[in-house]
Amino acid sequence: MNGQIPNFQSLLKKSSSGNQFEVHHKWFIIQRKIISEVYGEFDSLHAFKIYLYLCKYYNFNKGRTRRSKKRINNDLKYTKKSANGKPKYSMKVRRALEWLEKTGFIEKVSSDTKRWYRSKILVAPDYHPVKKQFFACREIQLDFQQLKDHNQGYIRIPQDAIKDSMLANTTLAKREWTERKLKTLILLYAHCWIEYFGGIDPAIVAIDPNGNITLDEGFCYALKGSKKEITKAVISLIKDGLFQPVRCLFKDEIYIGDAGTYQSTAKTIERVVLRPTYLIQSTVESEAMMNKKGKIIL
Repeated sequence: MNGQIPNFQSLLKKSSSGNQFEVHHKWFIIQRKIISEVYGEFDSLHAFKIYLYLCKYYNFNKGRTRRSKKRINNDLKYTKKSANGKPKYSMKVRRALEWLEKTGFIEKVSSDTKRWYRSKILVAPDYHPVKKQFFACREIQLDFQQLKDHNQGYIRIPQDAIKDSMLANTTLAKREWTERKLKTLILLYAHCWIEYFGGIDPAIVAIDPNGNITLDEGFCYALKGSKKEITKAVISLIKDGLFQPVRCLFKDEIYIGDAGTYQSTAKTIERVVLRPTYLIQSTVESEAMMNKKGKIIL
């Protein structure tokens, strides 16, 4: 199933004019295994979005989230006013946090029952697809080395790539930012390798010179959707300005710079690559990128 990017030629990045991409030093992680064809579903869209919100504001140095239950209610638009004018906090937030704690996604860090929402993110629980049960992984600490040592992959996301408004309890956010679309955004970052591809691996998202998109079947399978459904989600993310098509040059299957920043030769191949609008500073300014013959258009 192919899909075509609307207004493709106007979106295609051809020069370095204007601020087309944003480079940020702040990022957070989403654990890779939560997006899989065999992983269980979150209890609700509320639980999934609140989990993303907690991950976004997790402080690794302090070992806890930097957001209270009150802040969650306010930032994500769950707060309502009661008859006496005082703020009324949603049971949906409470139920979502309770479910995340019960299944082993988070753990409270205070014995004060009024402050139990002061939680820390845990290594995401394993899931048994036959028993349809989550099993907590509390024996593994959530730090980068332990995640690597136990083959627990993670995805780095620039903090501004997922805005609080996308996770909010509003009609617009619930309609536009479904679980599938958010997971598609996250999984695209999992396949983003600027040093080798200049963006998203073209084997995962192939774009021809006319703007037709072809997605890898396994990518769609991990998102539990058809190629038609996931292609629609990818195109929607492009229309939202979160990913942009860029003309990139490759030599020996490795990205060497954006078109126009390096003189093409008989050995170079040009491909259209999908690139996130929000990029991580350490990736863009890595030694490997600094040694490229061409440059990345920012």
